[in-house]
Formats: sequence, C-alpha cells, structure tokens
Amino acid sequence: MAEQHYLVTARKYRPALFGELLAQRHVTETLRNAIQLDRLAHSYLFCGPRGVGKTTAARILAKAINCTDRNKETAEPCRACVSCKDFETGRSLNIFEIDAASNNKVEDVRELRETVHIPPQGSLKKVYIIDEVHMLSNAAFNALLKTLEEPPPHVLFIFATTEPHKVLPTILSRCQRFDFRRIPVPDIVGQLQHVAKHEDVISDEESLLLLARKGDGSLRDALSAFDQAVALCGAALKYNELANALRVVDIDLYFEATSHCISRDSAGMLRLVEKIVTDGLDLLEYLTGLAEHLRNLLVVCSMEDTALIEASKATKARYRKAAPEFTQPVLLRMLMIIDDASQAMAHCANPRLKLELALLKIASITNALSLKKALAQLDRLEQMAKEGKLAPDLFRTVNPQPESAALKLQTGRTSKSATTPRPPTLPPATSTNPSPPLTAVSIAPRWQDFAKHVRQERIQIGVMLAESQIVRESKDRLTIGVGLNFNLKTLRSAEKWLKQQFQMFFNTSIRHMDIVLRRDLTAPRADAQPNSRIAAQEYLEQQRKKNPVVNAILEQFGGELVW
Repeated sequence: MAEQHYLVTARKYRPALFGELLAQRHVTETLRNAIQLDRLAHSYLFCGPRGVGKTTAARILAKAINCTDRNKETAEPCRACVSCKDFETGRSLNIFEIDAASNNKVEDVRELRETVHIPPQGSLKKVYIIDEVHMLSNAAFNALLKTLEEPPPHVLFIFATTEPHKVLPTILSRCQRFDFRRIPVPDIVGQLQHVAKHEDVISDEESLLLLARKGDGSLRDALSAFDQAVALCGAALKYNELANALRVVDIDLYFEATSHCISRDSAGMLRLVEKIVTDGLDLLEYLTGLAEHLRNLLVVCSMEDTALIEASKATKARYRKAAPEFTQPVLLRMLMIIDDASQAMAHCANPRLKLELALLKIASITNALSLKKALAQLDRLEQMAKEGKLAPDLFRTVNPQPESAALKLQTGRTSKSATTPRPPTLPPATSTNPSPPLTAVSIAPRWQDFAKHVRQERIQIGVMLAESQIVRESKDRLTIGVGLNFNLKTLRSAEKWLKQQFQMFFNTSIRHMDIVLRRDLTAPRADAQPNSRIAAQEYLEQQRKKNPVVNAILEQFGGELVW
C-alpha cells in the first residue's frame, strides 16, 4: 500500500481555474478576453503582495493557453486533456517555472536564450514563468532584454514579483503589467470556511476572522495559520485557545484601554501595560491593534453601518455600544497620538515607557468630553432663561471684574475697594406702565454705563460697546457706529441679545438697532476705559489658572488666549 503524504492546505486547495482566484477579477477577466480574442501579449508582469495569486494566475494562464479542449465561453482549461494533465502532474515539457532568486546570473539567462528557439512539443506555446523576477541582476536583465523585445512567436514570458520598482524600466516597458490586490478579510474567511468543511474542522466565526486577519491580505499566509491552528487545537478551533496559542492580543485589552479613557483612569492604564508586559505580548503589535480599534470606533461615529469593520457580528455590536462615548475629534486626536508612538517605538530604547506615555495621553485627552457636556448644559440653561423658564439673572454671577486688574495696572497698587467684587449693575425696576418712547430716554450720557452692564454678561461685547458711539437716535431706531470690521461683525451677530439687554437696562424697547462702520472711530475714545483690553486679557489669564479644564485644553491643543 502506497504511503499517503500530508499536503499543506495552501497547496491542496490551490486554485486551478480563473474562477477560483479570489479578489483578482480585474486580472482574470482581461486574460480570459485575451485568450478568446487571440490577442495574447508575448510578456506579462504580475505584481502585488505575497500570497495573493500571482504565480497561481501565471500557471492557470499557461495551462489555458495550451489546453486543447478549453471552454470557449469562459476560456477555462478543461483539466482533462493530455496537456492539462501533464502540467498538473509536473510532466509538461513546454511550461517552465524558474526561481529568479536562485537563477539570477547572466549564465542562467544565456541558457534560457538558447532554449527559447526550440519549438514546443505537442503544444501551442512555450511558457516561461519567472518568479521573483526583481532578483535578477542588471547584467541578467540586459541579457534578457533582446529576447524579450523580439521573442519567437511560440514563446510567452510571465514574470511575477512583489517589488516591481526594482525591475528595470526597459523590461517594464516591454510587458503588460497587472497589479494584484490584497484579498479582503471576508473573502479569506469564506475560503477558510470552505477548507474547514472539507477537512472536517469545527470552527467559530471569531476564530476564522482571527486567522484571516493574521494573513494580512494573503490567502497563503492565512491557510498556513489554519494548518498551525489545527495542529495546536485539534479539529475544533476555539477563539480563546487560538489567540493564546498564536500569541495574538485579545480584543478585550483594546476595549479595556478605551474604557479607561472614558473614566480617565490613569492607574488603570498603567495596570493594563503591566498586564501586557507580563503576558509577553508584543508592545508594537498592541499599539497597532489599538490604532485599528480606535479606527473602528471612528467608523461607527462617522457612518450609519459597520460594513467597513472587519469583525464578527458580536464584536460589531460591542463597537456600536462603545462608540457613543466618544466624538470624532477626540478619536482623531487619539489616533494621531498612537500613530506617533508607533513610529517612535521602533527606535526607542524603552518601549514600555513609550507605550505608557501614549496610553496616559489618550486617557487625559477625553477631558474635552466633560467640557463639551458642560457647555451643552450651559447653552440649554441659557436658552431656558431666555424663554422665561428660569430667572433672568441666573447667569449673572459676582466675579472679580477686569476693572480691578486695570486699576492695579494704572496705580501700581490695589485698595480694598478695588479688589472687592462689585455687584452687577442692575437695570431699573420695571413697572406696569408702558415703556417710554426711545426719544424720551437719554441714551448717550448713559452709554458707557450700559457698556459696563453688558461687560458683566459678555466681556468682549461690553468692551466693543465702550469703544463705539451713538450716531443717531429716532423714534424706534438706534444707530451705533464702530471703528473695526471685527467689531461690526461681532456686534451684528449679537444684535438680538443686545436688544434684550437694552430693554432691561433702559426700560424701553427698540425695534431697530443699526450697527455701522465709522472709520473715524478707529482711535480710542476719550471716554472709553483705556486699559480695557489689557484688563480683559489679564482676566482671561486668571480664569485659565483657576479652571483646570481650560488650562488642559490650551495645553493639549496648543491654544492661546486671544482678545
């Protein structure tokens, strides 16, 4: 009884027809049409990543060309004629496979040149498949050049390479080039399911996804990982055992990192790094996986579906549940931090420290989440106050006024009255009597007092009003002149709010508030506070020191206070 030899799955399930090649339809359709139309070139260059089917496509093309009974509609080889059987059993005298890595000298090419002129025996074409053609020396390329330019009509050259940029341009210009693509994970999973079924191997979806991702776009690598998994785990593949056996980072470690980001748990991040190091996992591999994990969260935040996430249904559900805790800007910032750390780790003497710093940074950046929620709540409360659902003076807090800082700058000393917080200037009490007409209210003399009142609510608007001037007053219209375009745009954007403040302060309503540009007001007004901008800048600087959230934002994003 003949001994039965084990054959690895990558060879056992190697495609034998054009239709069996995965993810390379743009190549197979062109080759089929060329065969059917009898418009075959004399040389082809197949390039692309490893394990995507370059040499396999060359073998199928060579077999189809010499097949005596190929399918006329699909140009597929019959695999039953003498030529097909001889090739598949390794007995063909007209199809030659040459490894350029070990046959890269001038003498090897000269020997090839002597044999190309011999006609094929019992076949239509003599096919030379040269694998890893970029390994040929320059002298060997030059020796092949003349033969490649004017080959005998019965010869066909097929070159395969993973590095086409190393092939001489003079060779490239004489070939039809086909670029093979990486095989998508779903296609590899489908092929692994097919192989597992025929090999009587029980596997779950997560295990096959793990093997497919391990292949990194290469079906051959994925099938090799499948063989290793069966040898390690037997005929039943389980994700946890497989992940431990292949030393793959568990996805739970990525979700744990983002969970610490949400809670801003720096101690938890350090314990996570300790766990990764103790388990002997590759730190760079963890950073690479974490970047993909953040990318998946970004996909959920940006799109309505999860089609672009290469994961099982259960894992996609976890991403949908976790994504609402983040925003796109925060995830983008995290991705940039992880990308920088990954590039630096390759040349870092202490990779653990680099990993810890990266994780601590992404944990601290989510402070922006709390600030966003706080600002949203403030906006909602302010809107409720405008609608009359809250007291109108709810947001009027008693704070040290910028005038105190201005006084300190002017006098060089502070007095008790200067440092004591001033209560806001309250508008006159309203009465049941109708508001007096605008012409009956003296506006100009009290304009600076009104600017101070506004400054307590919005300091920037108040300073701009202090530098403005009343141009015209009429029955229901007030015209305000400003000296800068920036002030013009800012005040116009706040016109509705200014009307409300005007009515509160002067106890009269105004229908039209016109804000116009007056170039003669570019110089500081005599009655305006001379150090208002300086005081405001100092006030903002004080708020930065008092408020850790504001300070964190400025440090994280490299911001600066502008007035």
